[in-house]
Amino acid sequence: MAGVQNIVQALSHYRHDFLNDIQLIKSYLALGKLETVDAVLEKIIYRAEQESRLSSLHMPAFAEKLLTYNWHSPKVPAEIEINAGNDNWAVVEQHALTIFNRFTGLVEKKTKLGEDRQLLIILQQLENKELALEYTGMEISQSMKEHTEIFLRELDCLMEADISSDTIYFRVALQPEKKREEK
Repeated sequence: MAGVQNIVQALSHYRHDFLNDIQLIKSYLALGKLETVDAVLEKIIYRAEQESRLSSLHMPAFAEKLLTYNWHSPKVPAEIEINAGNDNWAVVEQHALTIFNRFTGLVEKKTKLGEDRQLLIILQQLENKELALEYTGMEISQSMKEHTEIFLRELDCLMEADISSDTIYFRVALQPEKKREEK
C-alpha cells in the first residue's frame, strides 16, 4: 500500500508543477509576452529532457531523489544537468547518493530560509562517471565554507573544488562500492 501511496503522491506533486507551468504560460500569453512564453516553454522542454536522461542512467534511487528533491520544500532549489549517454550507472548509484545526501544535508542545515540560493547537479561522463555540485547565491557564510572544506577533505574521489564568496563547486569521480571498499 505504501508503494501505491508514494506513486499517488508523486503524481500529485508532478500535476501541481505542471499546472504551475501552464498558469505561467497562460499569464504571459494574456500579457502578450510571446518571447517570455517561448523562454518558459524552452525551460520546460529542457527540464523534461534532463529528467528523461537521468531516468535512463539505471540509477532508480538516485533518480527518485533528484526528481523529488524540490517537492520536499528544500531551502535550496535544485536543477539537474545530464551530460552522459545511456550508459549504465547502476554500479555508482550508491556513491552518488551518499555524496549528494551528505552535501545537501549540509546545505539544508547551513542555509537560512528565504536566502536566494540554487543547487546545480551535474552528472557527466568523460573518462570517469562524474558528479558535480554547484551551490550558488548570496554571499556564503564562513561557517558554510568551513563545513564544506571538512566535507571535501573526507572525499577520496575529489577531482576539483572551488569555494568563493558566492559559489561552492566540486566534482568527484564516482566509483563502484567494491572499488571504494578496497581503498
